[in-house]
Amino acid sequence: MMTRMTRTLGDERKTAGSRAAVLFLAAGLLCVLSIFRPDPKPPLAIAIGLAAAAFAMAAALHFLPWDRWHPRALLIVVPIAYTVIYLFDTFIGTNPYAYSISFILISIWIGLAQPQYTSLFLSPLTIAAYLLPLMAPGHSSDEVSSVWFMAPVCVVIGELVARAVTEFNKSRSELNTRAKMLSILIRGARSMNTLDTDKVLEGSMDSLIELGFDGAAFNLINEDGQTFRTFTARNLPTDYEQPLHPLTYGITGIVYSNLEPLIIDDYANHPAAVPAIKSAGFVVFVGVPVWAEDKVIGVLLAGRKNKKRISSHDREALERLAAQASGALMNARKFENERRTAQHHAESSMRDPLTGLGNRRQIDATLAKLLPNDAVLMIDLDRFKSVNDTDGHAAGDVLLAKLGGFLKEQMRAEDSAGRYGGEEFLIVLKAIGDDALSAAERIAQAWRDTKPRTTMSIGVAVHRFGAAAEDTVKCADAALYEAKHTGRDRVCEAAK
Repeated sequence: MMTRMTRTLGDERKTAGSRAAVLFLAAGLLCVLSIFRPDPKPPLAIAIGLAAAAFAMAAALHFLPWDRWHPRALLIVVPIAYTVIYLFDTFIGTNPYAYSISFILISIWIGLAQPQYTSLFLSPLTIAAYLLPLMAPGHSSDEVSSVWFMAPVCVVIGELVARAVTEFNKSRSELNTRAKMLSILIRGARSMNTLDTDKVLEGSMDSLIELGFDGAAFNLINEDGQTFRTFTARNLPTDYEQPLHPLTYGITGIVYSNLEPLIIDDYANHPAAVPAIKSAGFVVFVGVPVWAEDKVIGVLLAGRKNKKRISSHDREALERLAAQASGALMNARKFENERRTAQHHAESSMRDPLTGLGNRRQIDATLAKLLPNDAVLMIDLDRFKSVNDTDGHAAGDVLLAKLGGFLKEQMRAEDSAGRYGGEEFLIVLKAIGDDALSAAERIAQAWRDTKPRTTMSIGVAVHRFGAAAEDTVKCADAALYEAKHTGRDRVCEAAK
C-alpha cells in the first residue's frame, strides 16, 4: 500500500511538471508570434532567444524526474516563470491584461502543484515579481497600483485551487479506501459462499488479514451463555486458541454483554487484555458481535500491532464482514443439520429397528459389492417358532434383539450383518477366504456360550471369481438347509 501511495504521489509531481511545461511552451509560442506582429517589433535575436529558452525550459520541466525528488523541488518553477515574465515584458512588451493573466496562471499552477498556504507563503515573491517590470519607464502609475488588487487575487486563486485539490484528493482517497474495502468484502463473501462451516470462518479470517489487521479470531458463544470457544484464529498466541474459555476471558464477554462493537486503542492497559495477546505486541483491538436471529452467537476479533487507530471504515468493514459471516455460518449450519438429518433418515431406512442390524435393503447393497474371497454366512435360529408359541412374540423379539447385539460384537469393522427375514440373518465376512468355515464355527460356539433359548445353524459360502452374488447366497442358503436337516446347531459349508 505504501508503494502504491508513493507511486501515486510521484505521478502527481510528474503531472505538475508537465503542466508547468505547458506554461513555458505557451510563453515560447508567444515569443515566436511576437516576430510577426505589427510595430513595434522586438529585436529578432531577442525574440528567438527567449523562445528557445522557453522551449528548452518546457522540455526540461516535462522530462525531469520529479517523481524522485521532494515535492517542494517544484517550487523552482515559480521564480523561473517570474523571470520569463520579466524578460518578456522588458524586451517584447505585453499589454496589462496579458501581464495580469500570466500571474493568475502561475497562481493556478501553484494551487494545483503545491499544498495549501503555499500561495500565501510566496506572496512577497509574487508582489516583487509583479512590481519589478512595472518600475521600468513606460509603465503608468495605475499599472503599478494594480499590484494591490492583483496580489490578493493571485493568493486567493492559488489558495482556492489548492483547497479544491486537497478536498478532491481526500474524496479520492476516501473512494479508494471504500473501493478497496468493498473489494475485500466481495472477495470475502465469495470465499464464504460455501456450506462448509470451517471454510466460512477461514474466509472471514482471510478478509480481516487483508484489511490490514495483524491477528484475528472468531469466537462462538456456547449455549450455556457462560463460555465460548475459539473456532478459528489467525496469528494469535497458541494458548488463546484453546477450545474453551469463560466469558470473563478477554473482550469477548464484554461485546457479548453490551451487544455492540468494542474498540480498544490501548490494549495493553485495558482491564480485559489477555496477557498472551498483550505480550505478542498487539496495541489496538476491536470486537464485533455476530448476530443470528436476534441473538449474538459469536464475536469477531481483530487486532493490530501498530498504533493505527480503528477508523470508521475499519468498523464498517468489520460489521459487514460479521454480517456476511453470520449469514454464511447459519446457512452452513442449516445445511449440516439437514445433511445429518438426511443421513440419519437414510441410515434408518437401511436399518432393522428390532435388531439394530441392516435390513434387506442394506443386505442387497452389500451383496452388490461382493468381491472374490468374501464369505456369505446364512444364519437361522433353531426351533425359533417354539419360543413364539411358548412365551409369545415378545419373547421372540427379545431373542432376536439379543442376537442382533451378539452379531455386532462378533464382526470386524469391515464386515456387515443384516436381518434377512424372520429369524434368518446374513453376514458378509470380507476377504476371509478359506477361513470362513472356522470363523462361522467360532460364531456358533460363542452363541452357545451365551446359554441362549435356542441354538443357531449356519450355512457358509465363499464368493468365487466370476460367480454372481445371488449364486453365492443360494450356495450359503443350501449349506444352511443341510445344517438344519442334519441335526441343527451346526455349521455347514457349500461345496467348493
